[in-house]
Amino acid sequence: MTLQKWNPYYGFDRFFDDVNHVVGRSVLNPARKAQNCGCNFAVDIREDDKELRLTAELPGISADDLDIRVEDNVLHINGERQFQDEDNRENYHRLERYYGKFERSFTLPTYVNSGKISAEHKDGILTLHIPKKPETQPRQIKVKTGE
Repeated sequence: MTLQKWNPYYGFDRFFDDVNHVVGRSVLNPARKAQNCGCNFAVDIREDDKELRLTAELPGISADDLDIRVEDNVLHINGERQFQDEDNRENYHRLERYYGKFERSFTLPTYVNSGKISAEHKDGILTLHIPKKPETQPRQIKVKTGE
């Protein structure tokens, strides 16, 4: 048996997203739906000696629907998930997947070379390679003997 810490706010975000979906606009903030559909995607960020690697799950989103840019040392990942079956929308009993625009932003550390970021997209997984500046990478220092 696994114990989980009780979160008194668990489910409120999902509840308001469901209400917003039914009402057609955001109850708490009318501008929220225009800027973010609520479809925050999962991201893993890993670091080694040479780079930071950001891996994002973006199922159903093609590379052409993504806009990745760096402005003022902030990495922005923007995109939009289009609803494919717009003609038969009334035939759906339930829509749980989010559609619309989304954005995630990450402040980059000062020790990365933002001009050399590369991106790969395969099978709904976006991988960004963010190299570190050479001067910040660890290097071995040889110790001379006095002989």
